[in-house]
Amino acid sequence: MLRKALLGIVSVIVLGLSALTIALTIGFMEDASTPPFLDEDGNRVPGSLAAMEWQDIGGIPQWTLLRARDTSQPILIALHGGPGAIEAEAYRAYNAELEDHFLVVHWHQRGAGWTLDRDSDGSDINSERIYQDLEELVELMKTRFGREKVFLVGHSWGSMIGLRYTYEHPENVAAYVGIGQVQNLKESEKLGCGFILEKAQAAQDADAIVEINKACAFVNDPTKPYDMEQMFVQRGYLSQYGGAFHGPMGMTDMLYDMLTKTDEGTLSVMLRMAEGSFDSAERMWPELMAFDAAPWTEFKAPIFFALGRHDYQVNAGLAAQYFETLNAPCKHLEWFENSAHSPLFEEAEAFNHFMINTVKNVECSLPSL
Repeated sequence: MLRKALLGIVSVIVLGLSALTIALTIGFMEDASTPPFLDEDGNRVPGSLAAMEWQDIGGIPQWTLLRARDTSQPILIALHGGPGAIEAEAYRAYNAELEDHFLVVHWHQRGAGWTLDRDSDGSDINSERIYQDLEELVELMKTRFGREKVFLVGHSWGSMIGLRYTYEHPENVAAYVGIGQVQNLKESEKLGCGFILEKAQAAQDADAIVEINKACAFVNDPTKPYDMEQMFVQRGYLSQYGGAFHGPMGMTDMLYDMLTKTDEGTLSVMLRMAEGSFDSAERMWPELMAFDAAPWTEFKAPIFFALGRHDYQVNAGLAAQYFETLNAPCKHLEWFENSAHSPLFEEAEAFNHFMINTVKNVECSLPSL
């Protein structure tokens, strides 16, 4: 019941963006494409790459989008959030500048977006299998393009597998960037509950206070449940109080831009995003809530965190505290003062500048591996 209700809500949001959007989109729901790189004369740029491709990963076909104005640039693999919350289309709307400086690889993970297999029983949707898929993807890209290392960018859920990969396979990582970095999800959820309760109390919203106390009862009583149903209540208030998106941008704005500003974003893939996000999170919720990166402190690859100052969806303060415990050849924490959980989209220009001028040009003494 909850699943159907939430998918219905997301569908209404997407479908309600505008009648024009639907009119423009409905005719080619399944016909997502990606535009080539063209020069001033309209000819394809030599050495460029713009392709949607299926990769055989983990025994199933998995969708990737590869884009670079110059394929000799360093490989950057973007790990989307969720789990199941695809972001290739949002990167195309806000972060296309990166394609001039990296060979950007987007990947719809197992159970997400175009990779979602609606005929599967979903038994293979778990963090370990997706992590193994990442291991295969890195090797595929390294071999294909003749590289020794890749840059990894992980957002939210993607930061969980990205951080682990960097810890376990530093020999393959030129640098890692954690956006909305997860350290301990259960502690982060507790802090998020505290944030929204404080906001509701300041607003003297009695109804909100009652609902928040009920959803967040686990904070003071570990015997109380905190599952998907309670989490969605918390997320609703985080959105209302600016702890998920901060400033003028909201989820509806992002969905609208994905649909109207990109060739890759279609109504069909937006609905797949909603379906995959809920199904993946529901299957993996116990794993997510058990995640704790605290033991991972010794890294042999450069580490960057990109944190929104107002992020209470994955608590930025908690991530910053964890960052201070890390030892790495070099590390850098970049604060985005006008963002919450998605600085790469909320402050796209500043994020792109950070990636191009700071991360790409990382210089530090790497220990022998």
